Amino acid sequence: MTTESQIVFYEDRNFQGRSYECKGDTSDLHSFFSRCNSARVKGGFWVLYERPNYMGYQYILAPGEFPDYHHWIGFNDCVRSCRLVRHVTGHLKLKLFERPNFDGQTWEVTDSTPSIQERFLCKEVHSCKVHEGPCVFFQHANYHGRQYLLEKGEYRRHTEWGAMHPTVGSIRQISTDLPAAGKQFNWPNKYFLDSASPHTGVFRIRLYERPDFQGQIMECSEDWPHLYDRFRHREVQSCNVLGGAWVFFEHPNYRGRQYLLERGEYRRFSDWNAMNPTVGSIRLVQEL
Repeated sequence: MTTESQIVFYEDRNFQGRSYECKGDTSDLHSFFSRCNSARVKGGFWVLYERPNYMGYQYILAPGEFPDYHHWIGFNDCVRSCRLVRHVTGHLKLKLFERPNFDGQTWEVTDSTPSIQERFLCKEVHSCKVHEGPCVFFQHANYHGRQYLLEKGEYRRHTEWGAMHPTVGSIRQISTDLPAAGKQFNWPNKYFLDSASPHTGVFRIRLYERPDFQGQIMECSEDWPHLYDRFRHREVQSCNVLGGAWVFFEHPNYRGRQYLLERGEYRRFSDWNAMNPTVGSIRLVQEL
């Protein structure tokens, strides 16, 4: 029997608060809920978008339960549009190209690849042809960082799959081979949450609205030149550096006083030696 495609969004964590049941593509979810902190995928594979009209950060969800947005590797509680992933065949065949417009060296992928660099000795993919799919490109190795859904078709440049740069660290196949009822689907969410290590090359930091890791949370894995555009707050009262080293800047665009934060917990802004909690921009430290 075919399972009906369906996802239920909840405003609060652990499936609490106002909910909305969705059965198809929706370009603007704002009228149904103001925030999304948990979700249940009852059937099908779904792409959640941070902004309306299928724009912004993408999160691909398989059937299962997600008690908070960190379980789908979310950067915040903002979900403004969603669509169903169609034509999931359980097979993968794609060709990666070194340059735009299908030029340069090529590599063929037929299964999930946790490290593109180790397998093909490259860090960038500038164009791609998906012959069988769909699949997910991840910004970093081991299925970390930003996600981009690629369905069957041709992509002449990285911007056509929604990326701002051509870096591809890993590729994950979307498979129809679900586990037995009651078991968690084998998707990399738990691995992502539990595996941040200073030796993996993964940069990850969690910012909090209030001291002692309270209030609204924002998670980041890349440079942010203007924190207010993402966080909607000008103050960071506490933070947890889960991977890598970071620099906080007092003003946007990496200006003003600087504060270096290495892996660890910072319960209040004075722990990183700041005189006030104002943070205008943050930048990761590539080498330390």
